[in-house]
Amino acid sequence: MKPIGALLHCVATTDSHPPLYYLLLHGWRLAGSSEVWVRLLSVALGVSTCWLIYSIAALVASRRGALIAAVLAATSPTLIGISQLARNYALVTFAVALSTYLLARLLRRPNIWGWIGYTAAAAAGLYSFYYAAYALAAHNAAFAAAGPHDRRMWRNWAIAQAAVAGLFAPWLRSLARQIGTVAADTSCIDTTLRAGNVISCLTAAVGGVEPFEILPVRLTSGLPGMVIEGGFAAVGCAVFITWLRRRDRKMGGAALMALMMSVAIALAVAGRIAVGAYLRPSYLAFVSVFGCALAGACLERASWKWIVPLAAMGMTVQASRLPAVYAVIEDWRGCAALLEEHVRPEEQVCALFAGGADYVEWYSLNKVSVQGLPPDELRSDGERDLIRAVKAEHMPAIARYLTRHGGVWMVWSHIKRGSADRGSGLVKALFARTGYVVQERYLLQGMTVEHYVRAGPHAVR
Repeated sequence: MKPIGALLHCVATTDSHPPLYYLLLHGWRLAGSSEVWVRLLSVALGVSTCWLIYSIAALVASRRGALIAAVLAATSPTLIGISQLARNYALVTFAVALSTYLLARLLRRPNIWGWIGYTAAAAAGLYSFYYAAYALAAHNAAFAAAGPHDRRMWRNWAIAQAAVAGLFAPWLRSLARQIGTVAADTSCIDTTLRAGNVISCLTAAVGGVEPFEILPVRLTSGLPGMVIEGGFAAVGCAVFITWLRRRDRKMGGAALMALMMSVAIALAVAGRIAVGAYLRPSYLAFVSVFGCALAGACLERASWKWIVPLAAMGMTVQASRLPAVYAVIEDWRGCAALLEEHVRPEEQVCALFAGGADYVEWYSLNKVSVQGLPPDELRSDGERDLIRAVKAEHMPAIARYLTRHGGVWMVWSHIKRGSADRGSGLVKALFARTGYVVQERYLLQGMTVEHYVRAGPHAVR
C-alpha cells in the first residue's frame, strides 16, 4: 500500500474525489485485503446509516415513523447498492445522515458537543464527496426555515459554518487542481446530461427505481434546465409552505426533510446542467436520507398493510438488479484471475478508462494492476496514464512507452459511450502501427482481454 503522503498526492493529482474514503480504506486494509473485507467497510457504513435514519425520523416524527423510515432505508435499492461498492458513496451518505441527525438535535436542544459534532460531520461529508456541499446548503435552508432563532443561535450557526469551511480549506488547492485536470480532460465518456439521465437519478435517489436510461432531450443551461430547476424549487416550496401551516412538531419536521431534499436535488441538478455533465444515481444517494425520514414522518399513521408491500417492492426491485450488478463484479473477478495466471513479470497490464465505476472500484482494490506512463513522459499531461490517455496527442508518448515492452495485456470495456470508443480505436491503431499483434483473446460478458505481442521486425529479442 502507498504511504499516506503518497496516497494524498495521488488523489490530488489523478482523482476527482476528496481523500477521506481512501484514507479510511487505507487503514481498514491493515486488518485484511480480501474483497469481502474491503467491501465490508461500505456495508458497515450502510448499516450505520439505517440506524441514523431511524434516529432522525424519531426526532421529527415518532418511534413508529422512525421504524417505518428504517425499514424503507434497509430495503432501499439505492442504499443497498452503494453499500456493496468499495467507493465513497456510502461514506458521504453516512456523513450526511450523521450531520442531519445532529442538526435535528441542535434545533431542539442546542449544546456545545452538538455543535462540535455537527461541524466535524459536515466537514467529513465534504472530505468524502463534493456533493455533500449540496446537503450543507440544504441544512442552511432548513436552519433558516426552522426559526425564529435568537441572536446566540444564529451566532453559533455562523461559527459552525465557518469552522466547516476552515476544516475544508487545506484541501482547496488540491480541489482546484482536480477541477483543472477534469476540465482539461476531454478524453472520458460522453458527459451529455439528458432528461432521462436526470429522471433516472432522481427516482433512484428518492424511490430506488431507475425507469429511464435515456430520453432524447439534452439538458443545457437554457430553457429545459430552467424549467427543471424551477420545478424542483416550486414543488419544494409548495410542500414546505403547506406543511408549515400545520403547527404540530411532527409535520414541521417532515416539512424540513422535504425542504432539504428539494434544495439538495435542485442544486445538484442545476450544477450538472451548468457544466453540461451527466449524473449517476450514486451521486445523489445521500438524498435518500431525507427521503426515508420524510416517508417515515408522512406514513407514521399508515397501516402496516401498506408499509409491508412498499418494503417488499423495494426488495423486489433490488433483487431484479442483482444479476446485472454481480455480472460486472464476476467479470472483473474472472479478469483478475486470468491476468494473475497468464501475465509475466516483464509484461504490462493496461485498461482503457471508460468511466465505469466498477472499473475504478476494481482498480482501487488492486485486483488488476495498471501501469501508467513513466513521469518523464508526463510533462505536458499532468498525472494521467494510459487509463485516460485516449486522445490523439497522447499517442506518441504511449508509442515510446510501448517500445520498452514485448507484451501488453489490454482490458477493453464493452461500454459504448462517447470518446472512450474513439480512444479504443486510437490505441488499437497504435498497436498495429508499432507491430503488435493479438496473440490471445478472452471474451467475458462485459469486457474483452487481449494479449498483444510484438511480431516480425518489431519484436523484442
